[in-house]
Amino acid sequence: STGTWWIRRSTNPGNFQAIQFGVSTDIPVEADYDADGKTDVAVFRPSTGVWYIQQSTLGSKAMQWGISTDIPVVGDFEGDGKPDIAVWRPSNGVWYVSQSSSSIPFYSAFGTSGDKPVSADFNGNGVSDFAVYRPSTGTWYSLDPATQAFSAYNFGLAEDMPIPADYDGDGKADIAVFRPSTNVWYRLNSNGGSFFARVFGQSADVPTAASVQP
Repeated sequence: STGTWWIRRSTNPGNFQAIQFGVSTDIPVEADYDADGKTDVAVFRPSTGVWYIQQSTLGSKAMQWGISTDIPVVGDFEGDGKPDIAVWRPSNGVWYVSQSSSSIPFYSAFGTSGDKPVSADFNGNGVSDFAVYRPSTGTWYSLDPATQAFSAYNFGLAEDMPIPADYDGDGKADIAVFRPSTNVWYRLNSNGGSFFARVFGQSADVPTAASVQP
């Protein structure tokens, strides 16, 4: 509602940082765009299809990619260690990827209307998977673009907001959700499947998980 990012750092969990960037209708798309090892604050503006990125070392930039009905997604789909800007189009289930190392985009169909895109590197091979969370069943579906390996997991409820990330630091993304009705984060770690739950945030918040250390 205010365009403010509230950040709780893992190295100093007792303190919070507030960053003003974006407007109330923007969608957060944080990633390490300038490859300095720190996550950059960024937003996608649906009304214009423009991405606004505040890079920690290279300054701010803006680029147009997508239309108003698209859902923005960031991932390293080509495995070069750099984030690629992408959108998932609910009307046709197609992923449109703007590659960081090439001016030639590529496309892949994965998912159906009603799904939520949740791209992440779930198997730790250095390539982001095309993945969706299906609220109607609480199922996660993923497709590795490098090997075409398919996986499905059940974790979450219809109201949950999926927020995968490598929470346990093993190089693989962990399945996780934020439940607005209780403000609880639930996650299933990839290293053995251990389960965690923690209260953080408010029901109107938009959850994000990233490395934002100075």
